[in-house]
Amino acid sequence: MLSRLPFRALFSTLRRARGRGMLLFFLALAPLPLPAGENAPHNAKTQPSGPPLLPDPGFIENLPPPSKRWSARLRSDFYSQYVWNGVLYSGGPVWQPSATLEIYDVGMTVWGNFVLDDEPNQGEFNEVDLTLYYQRDIGKWSLQASLIAALYLNDDPASRNRGPNSLQGYFQVSRALGPVKVFSDLTVGFLEPAGTILWDFGVSYRRNLPLKFRMETSLLFAVGDARFNKAYFADVGTQANLLVYSLAFPWTPLKGFSFIPSLCFSNLLAPSLRRASPEPTVLWGGLSVVYDI
Repeated sequence: MLSRLPFRALFSTLRRARGRGMLLFFLALAPLPLPAGENAPHNAKTQPSGPPLLPDPGFIENLPPPSKRWSARLRSDFYSQYVWNGVLYSGGPVWQPSATLEIYDVGMTVWGNFVLDDEPNQGEFNEVDLTLYYQRDIGKWSLQASLIAALYLNDDPASRNRGPNSLQGYFQVSRALGPVKVFSDLTVGFLEPAGTILWDFGVSYRRNLPLKFRMETSLLFAVGDARFNKAYFADVGTQANLLVYSLAFPWTPLKGFSFIPSLCFSNLLAPSLRRASPEPTVLWGGLSVVYDI
């Protein structure tokens, strides 16, 4: 279900977080650039690729455009929930700031998950992800390879977002066809859990609108292997895992600045996975502020 909007929770949380939390808050804002039950293994990610500027339901781009020399992106995302590939990692609103620096197609992203909701780790960062990536455009084709280290900053057994630190590889190939982009992603677990594979295929569409708005929408279908499903859901073998739909209306009033209201829908497909998940269908939304340098 769609959680309550995060803004009231934000102000309440920031009051409670002054001291240890406020330092992190100002560092990230000034400015820095998605579970199966309570006992499920947790190994998250932040996948930094896919159609531009949409919220990240597991395949959406958080990177600046490729640059011959250097570029940077500062991003601040507020989401009603934290969801990744059908796995729910929060009971309510979160703030996810990130910063990306890219030089000659090689880049580094630092991303964090800050808990706004009244749940374990409220007013704290409970996850920080470090992503090293390479991306390359060849004609209308785009290629990307990433290495993602996820660091979990809490061991509270009541938290949905906990677990051993993990390491994943992420690979994407996409092809632009006018306003349409066709893409395929492969996520491989190297550490905690090791040997997991998630493959997805999707299509995105963008269209310019009046008043510096545009519409961006994406649809994705994913398949998880037996190890992936055992780690995140249940021991049900390889399954057709997931369908994700995303819709956003980015607004760019000034060069480099974008405001992105968004809505995402995630639905587990295989009956065995739906039975293993407390929330097999999730609807969530958010607002992102992006500054490209």
